[in-house]
Amino acid sequence: MKSSLAVVIVSGALIALIAGASSAFAQANLAPPTIVRPVWNGPPQFHSAWVGDFTQVVIRPVANVSRFQLILFRDGAGIAYSTRIFSQSEGATEGTGTNRTIRFTVQIPSSEQGFINRLVVKSCNNNNQCGNAASSERFIVLPTAPALFGPAHPTTVAANRVVTFSWQHNTLNLQLGGGQTSFPGDYQLTLITREPEDIGYPWVNPDAIQYPSISARLGTGSTCPVVPGQSNLNRRCHTMTLPPGVTAYKWTIANCAIFPEKGRRCGPSAFRSLAAPQPFAVSFSANLAPTLRHARCVNCHAVRMDNYQQDSPSNPAGGLPSNHPHPENNPNFTWTAARESSGQCAICHTDNLLSSEGNINPGWHTPASTRDFRNKTNADLCQLARTFAPPATSAQEHLSEDKLILWAVGDGRVPDGTRRLTAPPHSIQGWKLIVAVWENAGRPCN
Repeated sequence: MKSSLAVVIVSGALIALIAGASSAFAQANLAPPTIVRPVWNGPPQFHSAWVGDFTQVVIRPVANVSRFQLILFRDGAGIAYSTRIFSQSEGATEGTGTNRTIRFTVQIPSSEQGFINRLVVKSCNNNNQCGNAASSERFIVLPTAPALFGPAHPTTVAANRVVTFSWQHNTLNLQLGGGQTSFPGDYQLTLITREPEDIGYPWVNPDAIQYPSISARLGTGSTCPVVPGQSNLNRRCHTMTLPPGVTAYKWTIANCAIFPEKGRRCGPSAFRSLAAPQPFAVSFSANLAPTLRHARCVNCHAVRMDNYQQDSPSNPAGGLPSNHPHPENNPNFTWTAARESSGQCAICHTDNLLSSEGNINPGWHTPASTRDFRNKTNADLCQLARTFAPPATSAQEHLSEDKLILWAVGDGRVPDGTRRLTAPPHSIQGWKLIVAVWENAGRPCN
């Protein structure tokens, strides 16, 4: 009798053990959900996130699963900064059947801005026992917006439409994978005439924003003018004249960084309102002279006077010709007018760098030394602007159709693929409008 009882007890224990093992085995093989977003190889809006509690994770669940574990960690790190189990009711369900997805909101700490992160998702049962993970996905944590100082919100600019934007310069020095550029790489100014969501912000490529909206790369900005009682520490400024024709903008400045494999990406930031009264006339001093004095124009309009040797102290923001490679990579050779005339500029500066707009393509070249824009008064520059170079038949055609001029105000790409800060108004259409209004007024040198 005792022997039979012992067999029953042992058999029951074995059954319980087997049942437990089967349950554990089934749990370990619980199918994972599919990560829909973020995904590394998706469009920009699918491989990006930002700090705070606004990042959305979208999954496609498997059948008969009630909970999901989301694990977040920095790419290459072994320790997760966030591990949380969500029930289906905590997410937002969209679609039906095999197209059904669930969207959860997760929080990313500010210490992760500018880094590549990873997401792991697991299916779990009601006891929070979770199965195998889906393949992890990398995603970019976009940089947070800088603090904006000016102009005030909302504001109305002066009648001459000159406005100075100022912001806090972040000083984080993060190395983004394989010794990439420190963070942030640069800033992007965006002025739009519609609501941000109407242009797809923040996922839209800012370089593709078209007039009458304006978007310009600012580099790291310029030192702000000294204001009594105000510190300029970590403060950056950019002054520009708004083109005529638009009386109301929404504007913002975003932090940008270069990410491995994904290139330049800019984080989201809040927009401010800006009213710009329509001027009765265009002033050469306010609307055209700042463009001609900009590095994108002075670069080429100074190089012959400097005999192609080095950047002059009078053009500190320039890029010609000291950073150019020596011809044939031979340090004993230097750039000369003869080498330019032989077409060596076009070896690197191809037509692919030029805008599709404009019906005059003079080819990459440098103007004569008599057209050096430095050390000129506004009146001097106005007289130069009134003249024109063939094949243009008028000053207006030269200024508004020459592809090199349009490159300077609306593109700024250089042979290595990067973009230099464009000249104001940072828009081809805005520049054409300024030139047209100036021409119709009789090209005044006011």
